[in-house]
Amino acid sequence: STDTNTTYSAGTNLTLSSTTFNVDDAFVTNNADDTMTGILTIDKTSSTTNSVTDVLVLQSQSSGTPAAGIGTGISFGIETAAGNVETGARIAALTTDVSSTNEDVDLVFYTMVSGDASTEAMRVHDNGNVTISGDLTIDGGNITNAITFDNGITDTGTISAGTWSGTAIAVNKGGTGATSASAARSALGVD
Repeated sequence: STDTNTTYSAGTNLTLSSTTFNVDDAFVTNNADDTMTGILTIDKTSSTTNSVTDVLVLQSQSSGTPAAGIGTGISFGIETAAGNVETGARIAALTTDVSSTNEDVDLVFYTMVSGDASTEAMRVHDNGNVTISGDLTIDGGNITNAITFDNGITDTGTISAGTWSGTAIAVNKGGTGATSASAARSALGVD
């Protein structure tokens, strides 16, 4: 059917072709804090077949001199009560060094606990190291490759597989202080 009761009109950065509105790039880059409702879908078709195509680029600049800590983020506003929208989580890419040709950037995840402002929960450092602010729970998987504990293991548990290849554990730490069965018996005074 044909719509004869609706008047279509276009405006700045918005054109009308038959019954299709076209928004030009300036509408999205107008330096205003625009709000939209609905779902934003970005659909980019390219000839790329074996690499990642960036379809969304978030960029933030300062009119001042950039310093460590400057970055770009995404906030997740969540309605926690009728009419009350709070930042429940956030992802930020932020600098730890802005020295020319030596920039370092961390990726930081923030979450809300007990209704407080969202705080840092996890950080992927520029060198690939990961800092987690809470407990690490691994469900259904394995940790592969070697693990080094810089400050020891402070929880209880059982090592049920593998071969011990560390240094001898001292008697006052629960070990025998030895690396062979006969030396262990001697150290424990059972020989």
